[in-house]
Amino acid sequence: MWWIGAPGERWTVMSGDTEREDWSLTMADPQVATPTRFLQLAAPKIFRWKDGHRIDRVAFTKSQRETVQTILDEASAAEANPGWQMIATPDGGKVSVFTKYLSEADDFDSLNFLVDALTPEVTRLVYQVMDKCDFLLFPMAIATNTEVAQKLDADWPEVTLATSDQSLHAILAQGPQSWWQSRGE
Repeated sequence: MWWIGAPGERWTVMSGDTEREDWSLTMADPQVATPTRFLQLAAPKIFRWKDGHRIDRVAFTKSQRETVQTILDEASAAEANPGWQMIATPDGGKVSVFTKYLSEADDFDSLNFLVDALTPEVTRLVYQVMDKCDFLLFPMAIATNTEVAQKLDADWPEVTLATSDQSLHAILAQGPQSWWQSRGE
């Protein structure tokens, strides 16, 4: 929510029947940097109704699933925990990718990355998957080409175009607060 510019108000999260926790999404408040970044790649589709819209994820095609696996194989991904492939890049980067259902589930619709050490090589890998498969980077609504960006033809979220792995790395390295403030919101 924070990455894609959700309204900067308080959100209530229900836990069980009685517990509540309020979270502030105010973009002016600096956030504590976390060592791990969560990134999700998906093919978006907008569903509209009279007063709004929602963004859904479309199931990956067989070709997209095969392309993802080829890219991970080329990056020397190794199974870490069941369902996760881990990649250590030559520049010290470290990322885990959830692929448990990638090859076998026809309804597989999102590729989740847990980035433990963000480096240019990790970003290059993410960018390569995005670009070759026409995926959008969630939750911050970043695309590598205008065709993917135009799939979200709604008022919100505004899609950011990263035309190279270097430009994507600059966005990810700065974190959500810097990204949000640079958009003038």
